[in-house]
Amino acid sequence: MSLRKMIQLQWLLFLFLFSNSEGAKILVTAPFPGSHYFALSDIGHLLAKQGHDITFVSLLIDDRHTIQHENFKLIPPFWEILTATEFDDILYECVNDVINSERDEFMYTDTMVSNELCRKSWKRLYRMFIDYYTSDQFLALIEKEKFDLIIAEERTALPILAVTNDGDIPLAAYIPEVEYSKTREVQNLPMFLCSEPGLAIQVFNGEKPGFWKRLYAMYNLVSGAAMLTSAIEDMLQPTYEKHGVKSTQSLTDRIQLFILNDHPAFSFPYQVANNVVQVGGSSLKEGQPLQGDIKEFVEKQTGPIVLVSMGTYIDLT
Repeated sequence: MSLRKMIQLQWLLFLFLFSNSEGAKILVTAPFPGSHYFALSDIGHLLAKQGHDITFVSLLIDDRHTIQHENFKLIPPFWEILTATEFDDILYECVNDVINSERDEFMYTDTMVSNELCRKSWKRLYRMFIDYYTSDQFLALIEKEKFDLIIAEERTALPILAVTNDGDIPLAAYIPEVEYSKTREVQNLPMFLCSEPGLAIQVFNGEKPGFWKRLYAMYNLVSGAAMLTSAIEDMLQPTYEKHGVKSTQSLTDRIQLFILNDHPAFSFPYQVANNVVQVGGSSLKEGQPLQGDIKEFVEKQTGPIVLVSMGTYIDLT
């Protein structure tokens, strides 16, 4: 079976879960621009082509990615709670500190939460997520449309689940990459220590890390994530009290499906639970004939050619 057919088969299994004769009303929501936005809009587009009624809303619109389908309705942000410039400033504040500190003994995946300045940046973004997904406008959308399912990036799942606590709408959480967080406890330690995209391909001074370095990075990752999770819990408490949420666990128990941006065709195989669907590579397209300078270059070569792509599983075009 070809790679494309294998990925399509997994997608069909996922789509079948929510298929019916009339189609479901599904809300797909993304927190911010970039690959996460593209991935979630791609998921919405695939569901729209299956006959489902898709509403797509994001905290910020990414104009580089345009989805057109009669069943796909793009809603502009309710208000400008976060500008693209503010988002870039928050992100660069973290990234620049990581680069300037030259922390090459740690891996990128743990740096984003073990670095104090990065945690501060994430807390600022979470505050905006909470304000957005608990707003009167978002609640009005939920009440008006009566969605059968919500698909959200897992970082925004908790405020969405909290405000829909009374309605008990099922939610599928999109996981953009393999790293630790509260709602990913469906995953396990062996996966984190073995996963190629999550840990093993990160480098220490140009070398792939061994088990003990990965375990040390895992400690930094989990301890940093615990501090960030605690701060987010504090921010969410007023929302929990308003909507009668007893505990975070009561919310995460409502997540019906985890959609993971990974696939064993691209990475080291690892164990996942039966409610995890791997969709990495879902945006792959059939290859086209080479053209122009690239075609001319390839035809001149007499030896093997190695193609290196510094990208992700998502088609950024």
